[in-house]
Amino acid sequence: MNRLRRIVLVLAATAALCSAQSMAHGADKSPFAEQAAKAGYTGVQTAALQAQVDDVVAQTGGTQVALNQVAWKGGVTTLVLPGETRARRLDQSPAQVEAWPYGCSYLYFCTYANRDYSGAQTFLYDCVSTAVLPFRSYVNNQTRGTIARWGGHVVGQSKPAPSGSPFDTITDYITVKPC
Repeated sequence: MNRLRRIVLVLAATAALCSAQSMAHGADKSPFAEQAAKAGYTGVQTAALQAQVDDVVAQTGGTQVALNQVAWKGGVTTLVLPGETRARRLDQSPAQVEAWPYGCSYLYFCTYANRDYSGAQTFLYDCVSTAVLPFRSYVNNQTRGTIARWGGHVVGQSKPAPSGSPFDTITDYITVKPC
């Protein structure tokens, strides 16, 4: 009986180990693991970035569409890549987001998690009220004269496009109507 018990325990432990290894290898085969490897990110960096992406997906109900991007109804959130301070797509160079309009494409209203147009960036493109993540700066790069408005605990509006503010502090989840 003791021998049978030991065999069962060894088999159970082996099955558990194989399952854990299989899950670890499965994580490496995520659709975006190739993007991370090509960009030269370590497993630790990739896992930390993925945790941030998972948080944005949970908060917005969106879908991960790239290593550091989540698309959701009315917007796209781009997270900061490891070792950088400004959000950018993988096909952009860091230099492309260092100057006006800080990676905010024409016809978009963009919010940034941190001051000075840094941190996670959210592009808003639908002309409807959309719940957004807290932001500390914004770029209004829509058609000339367009004003974005926001509400919630703080009510305000942007300057007419093209404009931006490196020091606004909207720390609550609010709704923004880009136009």
